[in-house]
Amino acid sequence: MFIHGQSDSDMYNYFLGLLASKLQDMDFQQLRLGINNEFVTKKSLAFCLEGTALLACTQPLKRNMEHCTRESAGLNSSQHNHFVHPIFGDASLTSCRDIASIDTAIDQF
Repeated sequence: MFIHGQSDSDMYNYFLGLLASKLQDMDFQQLRLGINNEFVTKKSLAFCLEGTALLACTQPLKRNMEHCTRESAGLNSSQHNHFVHPIFGDASLTSCRDIASIDTAIDQF
């Protein structure tokens, strides 16, 4: 399940509380949830579905990194690409499917 949105903690707690009640017989440690890395979402997931593994959605992370490298750090296109492509490009860190390929991608970065 992937959760995106701009809601407040009350809305997330209500929704995730309903979801938790429907899944109450499930071992939440077996559950994997993709999130947009918003603090409120993570807080509500930890509260309502304790033990769930949280997976970060790369789209908002990439958007934040692109903004920070260009707007905040003032990097030019070449410098920007030097940081963004090893993480989000083809054959990048986010495209890794196992531990060995993650180690290789980190070493190359």
